[in-house]
Amino acid sequence: MVDSTRIAGPTRLWYPHPPATRLHQLIGQVSASSCDLTAGTYDVIHLRLWRSDPIMVRDIIRWRADDRSGAQLLTSYPRGYVEVTKDWWLPGEILFVEPGSAFTDSGAVRDGINRRYGDIAEPQAVLRGIASLANWYSPRRVERATTIAVLRDTQPITYYSRVIDRAGRSGIGITATGNNDRDLLILHPSTGAVLAYEYARRTPTGWHVENYFLYLTHTHSSHRWWEPPGASNDEPPPPPLHPRVEPNWDSSTRPAA
Repeated sequence: MVDSTRIAGPTRLWYPHPPATRLHQLIGQVSASSCDLTAGTYDVIHLRLWRSDPIMVRDIIRWRADDRSGAQLLTSYPRGYVEVTKDWWLPGEILFVEPGSAFTDSGAVRDGINRRYGDIAEPQAVLRGIASLANWYSPRRVERATTIAVLRDTQPITYYSRVIDRAGRSGIGITATGNNDRDLLILHPSTGAVLAYEYARRTPTGWHVENYFLYLTHTHSSHRWWEPPGASNDEPPPPPLHPRVEPNWDSSTRPAA
């Protein structure tokens, strides 16, 4: 699927609507997804990230447990000397997320968003915060409904009844626009799952996409199919490879000053 580091043009949006009524209807109708049928210690997220500066594509498979432990496999394009980067974290070492669930209620979701994006205008901060949660969590049905409730109570945003993500999936779009930039969140029309997030800046020739997150899988697993050397024997494991500040990928949704 990854055949180029060229970042595509902005997502086409159809038919804007006032969001509150439509999101309120979705909250009461959120359907089950395959993510709800899986169980296990780890939330598993498979995502793909396009960035325009520097130009790159990253394919990421991530495991996260409620004790802030986890692991990650990352492939960068164009490929360099290291084809796949392998990171892993012991309990307490994933500092970007809270322990346990981030979706206990709407207040908890908003608190998490404010800790990350409290210095950004609320509508855009909410969309970026929800995208950040999608980078680390595989929320279940009730948790997705809680997230949509936060969107419903956020103003001003615009609702689009038809949006196509880069995997060709049809969804609904939620946008928040600043003076010179736009955040777009694409949700599955029935499960409310986050399908994609796009950040674009306004230029003299139109919208220029700077970051695009495509969420290919949200599920759960009782184990990681990649483990660090020494994890299954009596030898001490190697020092953990802590997340780098720049490739936190959450922070890449925050535009440069």
